Amino acid sequence: MDKTVKLVGFKAFDGMKKMYPDYNFPYFNCSYNALLTLGEYYQKNTLSILCNPISIYRIDSTDKFKYEVTEFNKKEELLEELGIKTNSQPIMIDALREQITSCILDGNPIRIKIDLFYQNGREFYFGKKHGLHPVLVHGYDPSRDNIYIVDDISEYTEYCVPFTEFLEYFTENEAITDNSITQYVLKHSHSSNINEKVIQNFVSNLLLLESELFDSISNILQLADIYPFALKHEDLIETLSSTIYRKCSERYRLLKLLNLNNDSNSIKNSIIKKMDQVLDDWLLLRALSIKAIYTRNYGKKLIDNSRIILHRISKLEREYHILFYSLIHNFNFNFSAEQEFYH
Repeated sequence: MDKTVKLVGFKAFDGMKKMYPDYNFPYFNCSYNALLTLGEYYQKNTLSILCNPISIYRIDSTDKFKYEVTEFNKKEELLEELGIKTNSQPIMIDALREQITSCILDGNPIRIKIDLFYQNGREFYFGKKHGLHPVLVHGYDPSRDNIYIVDDISEYTEYCVPFTEFLEYFTENEAITDNSITQYVLKHSHSSNINEKVIQNFVSNLLLLESELFDSISNILQLADIYPFALKHEDLIETLSSTIYRKCSERYRLLKLLNLNNDSNSIKNSIIKKMDQVLDDWLLLRALSIKAIYTRNYGKKLIDNSRIILHRISKLEREYHILFYSLIHNFNFNFSAEQEFYH
């Protein structure tokens, strides 16, 4: 086989880029980007994927702040409901090219987990720390020995990588226990109208989490208290960046859901405005923090300004949640807009 094999029509999920043209933010995390990419490739209704993750503000036992992603259902269950099955086989390094080519010829994309420690271009990981990460493979060019992947090295898009470089992403990492190829196979092509069921489940889950979500906002105030110490933590900028793109993900889903909601536009506009104010403040805090870290200036003025921003974020988050929960207690959806979630 000396011809390039590549899945026709396979492309990275770009919904976030349509909302933020300057950068294709991940949807909550790299795993959900992959799920949405697969769902769109197989022309499935992706609403169940969009509504599965939720983020909660946490402070762990070491006083480390994070905007943690949790999920209502296992990712494998989401794919099974969409008729997408997974077949796994052990990676055989000497025959990996043939394994990949065989899957692609069958019309099936592949997931392979790599170690970000070895992937050049990873600002927070390369040569610094280990981290498992799923890469979608959708083509191979034997004449140039290049592999086609969908990944988020700089932004979520397609990359053409020398195969020898790709091997370095995972073969040296003893921490990778799932040393396998996962092949995604379409088992049935019919798509039922699932919006109503998905939204009902989403609303039910959010109502169960209502107290926890409101209580978690107090962790933003705790971050304000410990901010002088947080500023000196090496992961702070990464944490703030992930918080920002997870808020962007919430905004993306919010707009999708509000498009199905028949309630007053004034309520919708107020909710979006609060969300945007929260985002603007997280962006401002990150900018101040980057400046402080690079100039090594941790003076009182910067700390006071950072704490003012965090207190404002906490207030805005509470106001946003009050508005949002007032809406979801009486969701009024137009399910004739089903097609919206297929593209």
